[in-house]
Amino acid sequence: GSGAPGAAEGVALRRELEASRANIREGYSAGERTIEALLQHVQSCKAAITSHQPSRGGGGDRKRAVADLAAKVAALDAPAKVKHANKTIHAGLNRLGKAIEETLPDHAAPVVRA
Repeated sequence: GSGAPGAAEGVALRRELEASRANIREGYSAGERTIEALLQHVQSCKAAITSHQPSRGGGGDRKRAVADLAAKVAALDAPAKVKHANKTIHAGLNRLGKAIEETLPDHAAPVVRA
């Protein structure tokens, strides 16, 4: 902006702040849910392996548990979900930064970038 921010600009900035906060929170929550699901799958596999005694053919149980884990991890597609969550967070921050730069007077913008 060229002058001091007016009431309309302040409202627009507040609206962008709220939208950015929502996007950042959702991105964080989505990433957290994905990682939690991944950890639960690993714990489930570990429990399945440790619950079977290595008596007579116990290796088959272990192989099935690991194969089940591999299938669950593949279906979860954690890397893509976490990458998307990270992009959501950064997009929210980027939009907020642009809104601040557009609202603040020109002489204040370098302070925001620092």
